[in-house]
Amino acid sequence: MNPRDYQFLFDNIAVHAHRLGYTMLSLGRLPNGDHIYCLVRPLNDKKPSMLTAAAFHGEEPAGAWAILKFLAEADPKLFDKINLTFIPVVNPTGFKRGKRLNLWGENPNDGFVHHGKLSKEGKILVQNLPELLLRSKNCFLSLHEDDDESRFYVYTFETGGCPGAFTNALVATESQFFPSIPNGLWKDAYAYESAICQHCDGSFEDYLYHAGVPYTAATETPGLRPLGERVDADVALIHTAVDVVLRSL
Repeated sequence: MNPRDYQFLFDNIAVHAHRLGYTMLSLGRLPNGDHIYCLVRPLNDKKPSMLTAAAFHGEEPAGAWAILKFLAEADPKLFDKINLTFIPVVNPTGFKRGKRLNLWGENPNDGFVHHGKLSKEGKILVQNLPELLLRSKNCFLSLHEDDDESRFYVYTFETGGCPGAFTNALVATESQFFPSIPNGLWKDAYAYESAICQHCDGSFEDYLYHAGVPYTAATETPGLRPLGERVDADVALIHTAVDVVLRSL
Protein backbone atom coordinates (compact mmCIF):
# COMPACT_ATOMS: atom_id res chain seq x y z
CA MET A 1 0.00 0.00 0.00
CA ASN A 2 1.30 3.43 -0.93
CA PRO A 3 0.46 5.64 2.06
CA ARG A 4 0.27 8.69 -0.25
CA ASP A 5 -2.25 7.13 -2.66
CA TYR A 6 -4.98 9.69 -2.13
CA GLN A 7 -7.22 8.38 -4.93
CA PHE A 8 -7.08 4.79 -3.68
CA LEU A 9 -7.78 5.98 -0.14
CA PHE A 10 -10.89 7.92 -1.10
CA ASP A 11 -12.13 5.31 -3.57
CA ASN A 12 -12.20 2.81 -0.71
CA ILE A 13 -13.58 5.27 1.83
CA ALA A 14 -16.44 5.98 -0.58
CA VAL A 15 -17.38 2.29 -0.73
CA HIS A 16 -17.62 1.88 3.04
CA ALA A 17 -19.13 5.31 3.58
CA HIS A 18 -21.97 4.48 1.21
CA ARG A 19 -22.57 1.14 2.95
CA LEU A 20 -22.88 2.94 6.29
CA GLY A 21 -25.17 5.70 5.05
CA TYR A 22 -22.59 8.49 4.75
CA THR A 23 -22.49 11.31 2.22
CA MET A 24 -19.13 12.74 1.16
CA LEU A 25 -19.53 16.50 1.57
CA SER A 26 -17.04 19.09 0.33
CA LEU A 27 -16.36 21.65 3.05
CA GLY A 28 -14.59 23.84 0.52
CA ARG A 29 -12.23 23.99 -2.42
CA LEU A 30 -8.56 24.95 -2.23
CA PRO A 31 -6.94 27.19 -4.87
CA ASN A 32 -5.32 24.21 -6.63
CA GLY A 33 -8.72 22.49 -7.02
CA ASP A 34 -8.48 20.00 -4.17
CA HIS A 35 -11.45 19.72 -1.81
CA ILE A 36 -11.59 19.04 1.91
CA TYR A 37 -14.09 16.23 2.23
CA CYS A 38 -16.21 15.45 5.27
CA LEU A 39 -18.15 12.20 5.75
CA VAL A 40 -21.56 13.05 7.19
CA ARG A 41 -24.72 11.23 8.20
CA PRO A 42 -27.99 12.92 9.21
CA LEU A 43 -27.59 14.30 12.74
CA ASN A 44 -29.82 12.97 15.49
CA ASP A 45 -29.78 15.59 18.24
CA LYS A 46 -30.82 12.96 20.80
CA LYS A 47 -27.48 11.20 20.36
CA PRO A 48 -23.98 12.40 21.30
CA SER A 49 -21.76 13.65 18.47
CA MET A 50 -18.06 13.13 17.78
CA LEU A 51 -15.86 14.46 14.98
CA THR A 52 -12.62 12.72 13.97
CA ALA A 53 -10.10 14.37 11.64
CA ALA A 54 -6.74 13.31 10.24
CA ALA A 55 -3.86 14.45 8.04
CA PHE A 56 -3.74 18.06 9.17
CA HIS A 57 -0.06 17.53 8.40
CA GLY A 58 0.73 15.80 5.13
CA GLU A 59 3.58 13.62 6.40
CA GLU A 60 1.18 12.00 8.91
CA PRO A 61 -0.86 9.53 6.82
CA ALA A 62 -1.79 6.86 9.38
CA GLY A 63 -4.88 8.65 10.70
CA ALA A 64 -6.48 8.82 7.26
CA TRP A 65 -5.93 5.10 6.68
CA ALA A 66 -7.23 4.40 10.19
CA ILE A 67 -10.50 6.16 9.33
CA LEU A 68 -10.79 3.88 6.29
CA LYS A 69 -10.11 0.79 8.43
CA PHE A 70 -12.54 1.94 11.12
CA LEU A 71 -15.30 2.33 8.54
CA ALA A 72 -14.47 -1.00 6.91
CA GLU A 73 -14.69 -2.85 10.23
CA ALA A 74 -17.40 -0.85 12.01
CA ASP A 75 -20.46 -2.55 13.41
CA PRO A 76 -23.41 -0.67 11.85
CA LYS A 77 -25.18 -0.83 15.21
CA LEU A 78 -22.60 1.58 16.62
CA PHE A 79 -24.09 4.39 14.55
CA ASP A 80 -27.42 3.91 16.34
CA LYS A 81 -25.72 5.16 19.52
CA ILE A 82 -23.63 8.12 18.39
CA ASN A 83 -23.31 10.63 15.52
CA LEU A 84 -19.87 10.03 14.02
CA THR A 85 -18.39 12.44 11.47
CA PHE A 86 -15.00 12.15 9.74
CA ILE A 87 -12.62 14.45 7.88
CA PRO A 88 -10.09 11.91 6.55
CA VAL A 89 -7.61 14.38 5.03
CA VAL A 90 -7.59 18.03 6.09
CA ASN A 91 -4.44 18.82 4.09
CA PRO A 92 -4.71 17.07 0.69
CA THR A 93 -1.85 18.99 -0.95
CA GLY A 94 0.50 18.01 1.86
CA PHE A 95 -0.80 14.43 1.99
CA LYS A 96 -0.17 13.82 -1.69
CA ARG A 97 3.39 15.18 -1.46
CA GLY A 98 4.23 13.69 1.95
CA LYS A 99 4.97 17.17 3.27
CA ARG A 100 3.95 18.61 6.61
CA LEU A 101 2.79 21.99 5.29
CA ASN A 102 0.32 22.66 2.53
CA LEU A 103 1.24 23.65 -1.03
CA TRP A 104 1.53 27.30 0.06
CA GLY A 105 3.86 26.66 3.01
CA GLU A 106 1.14 27.04 5.66
CA ASN A 107 0.48 24.91 8.74
CA PRO A 108 -3.17 23.75 8.59
CA ASN A 109 -3.31 23.11 12.34
CA ASP A 110 -2.22 26.52 13.54
CA GLY A 111 -3.58 30.03 13.86
CA PHE A 112 -7.12 29.21 14.98
CA VAL A 113 -6.75 31.16 18.23
CA HIS A 114 -4.16 33.25 20.08
CA HIS A 115 -3.69 35.74 17.23
CA GLY A 116 -2.28 33.28 14.72
CA LYS A 117 -2.60 33.32 10.94
CA LEU A 118 -5.00 30.82 9.44
CA SER A 119 -4.03 28.53 6.57
CA LYS A 120 -6.28 28.08 3.56
CA GLU A 121 -7.52 24.82 5.09
CA GLY A 122 -8.07 26.55 8.41
CA LYS A 123 -10.23 29.20 6.79
CA ILE A 124 -12.40 26.49 5.24
CA LEU A 125 -12.83 24.77 8.60
CA VAL A 126 -13.78 28.05 10.29
CA GLN A 127 -16.29 28.81 7.53
CA ASN A 128 -17.95 25.50 8.43
CA LEU A 129 -17.69 26.03 12.20
CA PRO A 130 -21.45 26.03 13.02
CA GLU A 131 -21.88 22.60 11.41
CA LEU A 132 -18.59 21.24 12.77
CA LEU A 133 -19.49 22.35 16.29
CA LEU A 134 -22.73 20.40 16.07
CA ARG A 135 -20.84 17.36 14.83
CA SER A 136 -18.19 17.62 17.56
CA LYS A 137 -20.65 18.51 20.32
CA ASN A 138 -19.26 15.88 22.69
CA CYS A 139 -15.77 15.17 21.33
CA PHE A 140 -13.17 16.10 18.73
CA LEU A 141 -10.36 13.64 18.00
CA SER A 142 -7.46 14.70 15.77
CA LEU A 143 -5.16 11.87 14.67
CA HIS A 144 -1.53 12.98 14.38
CA GLU A 145 1.95 11.47 14.24
CA ASP A 146 5.43 12.53 15.26
CA ASP A 147 7.64 11.35 12.42
CA ASP A 148 10.86 11.64 14.49
CA GLU A 149 9.60 9.54 17.40
CA SER A 150 9.36 5.89 18.43
CA ARG A 151 7.25 6.79 21.49
CA PHE A 152 3.73 8.15 21.86
CA TYR A 153 2.11 11.13 23.56
CA VAL A 154 -1.19 13.03 23.44
CA TYR A 155 -2.35 16.63 23.66
CA THR A 156 -5.72 16.83 25.41
CA PHE A 157 -8.30 19.31 26.63
CA GLU A 158 -11.17 18.28 28.86
CA THR A 159 -13.60 19.99 31.15
CA GLY A 160 -13.68 18.92 34.77
CA GLY A 161 -9.91 18.72 35.08
CA CYS A 162 -7.09 17.32 33.00
CA PRO A 163 -5.88 14.61 33.03
CA GLY A 164 -9.28 13.04 33.50
CA ALA A 165 -11.20 10.07 32.14
CA PHE A 166 -10.73 11.11 28.50
CA THR A 167 -6.99 11.72 28.71
CA ASN A 168 -6.34 8.63 30.80
CA ALA A 169 -8.29 6.42 28.41
CA LEU A 170 -6.37 7.68 25.35
CA VAL A 171 -3.03 7.20 27.11
CA ALA A 172 -3.99 3.69 28.21
CA THR A 173 -4.92 2.77 24.65
CA GLU A 174 -1.76 4.12 23.05
CA SER A 175 0.37 2.43 25.73
CA GLN A 176 -0.88 -0.93 24.46
CA PHE A 177 0.95 -0.24 21.20
CA PHE A 178 3.97 1.97 21.94
CA PRO A 179 6.31 3.06 24.75
CA SER A 180 5.66 6.45 26.36
CA ILE A 181 7.71 9.63 26.49
CA PRO A 182 9.30 10.62 29.82
CA ASN A 183 7.75 13.08 32.24
CA GLY A 184 8.99 16.64 31.99
CA LEU A 185 9.45 19.40 29.43
CA TRP A 186 8.46 18.19 25.98
CA LYS A 187 8.33 20.39 22.88
CA ASP A 188 7.77 23.59 24.87
CA ALA A 189 5.09 22.01 27.07
CA TYR A 190 4.99 19.80 30.16
CA ALA A 191 4.21 16.11 29.72
CA TYR A 192 3.03 13.92 32.56
CA GLU A 193 2.41 10.22 31.93
CA SER A 194 2.53 10.88 28.18
CA ALA A 195 -0.18 13.56 28.30
CA ILE A 196 0.16 17.28 27.62
CA CYS A 197 -2.93 18.90 29.10
CA GLN A 198 -4.64 22.17 28.21
CA HIS A 199 -1.77 23.35 26.02
CA CYS A 200 -3.09 26.43 24.21
CA ASP A 201 -1.17 26.22 20.95
CA GLY A 202 -3.60 27.69 18.42
CA SER A 203 -4.55 24.28 17.01
CA PHE A 204 -8.02 23.24 15.90
CA GLU A 205 -8.43 21.10 19.02
CA ASP A 206 -7.52 24.15 21.13
CA TYR A 207 -10.06 26.20 19.17
CA LEU A 208 -12.92 23.72 19.51
CA TYR A 209 -12.29 23.27 23.23
CA HIS A 210 -12.57 27.02 23.77
CA ALA A 211 -15.71 26.97 21.60
CA GLY A 212 -17.34 24.60 24.09
CA VAL A 213 -16.41 21.04 23.03
CA PRO A 214 -15.81 19.18 26.33
CA TYR A 215 -13.25 16.65 25.04
CA THR A 216 -10.65 17.43 22.38
CA ALA A 217 -7.34 15.75 21.62
CA ALA A 218 -4.47 15.47 19.20
CA THR A 219 -3.04 11.97 19.53
CA GLU A 220 0.59 11.53 18.49
CA THR A 221 1.57 8.07 17.33
CA PRO A 222 5.29 7.47 16.66
CA GLY A 223 6.14 7.90 13.00
CA LEU A 224 9.23 5.70 13.30
CA ARG A 225 7.05 2.66 13.96
CA PRO A 226 5.54 0.62 11.08
CA LEU A 227 2.52 2.16 9.37
CA GLY A 228 0.31 -0.82 10.15
CA GLU A 229 0.96 -0.45 13.88
CA ARG A 230 0.12 3.24 13.74
CA VAL A 231 -3.09 2.58 11.82
CA ASP A 232 -4.19 -0.08 14.30
CA ALA A 233 -3.44 2.25 17.21
CA ASP A 234 -5.49 5.04 15.63
CA VAL A 235 -8.45 2.71 15.05
CA ALA A 236 -8.27 1.75 18.71
CA LEU A 237 -8.11 5.42 19.71
CA ILE A 238 -11.29 6.19 17.76
CA HIS A 239 -13.06 3.37 19.59
CA THR A 240 -11.68 4.59 22.92
CA ALA A 241 -12.93 8.13 22.37
CA VAL A 242 -16.38 6.79 21.39
CA ASP A 243 -16.46 4.66 24.55
CA VAL A 244 -15.56 7.64 26.75
CA VAL A 245 -18.29 9.77 25.18
CA LEU A 246 -20.93 7.06 25.61
CA ARG A 247 -19.91 6.42 29.23
CA SER A 248 -20.03 10.14 30.02
CA LEU A 249 -23.73 10.49 29.23
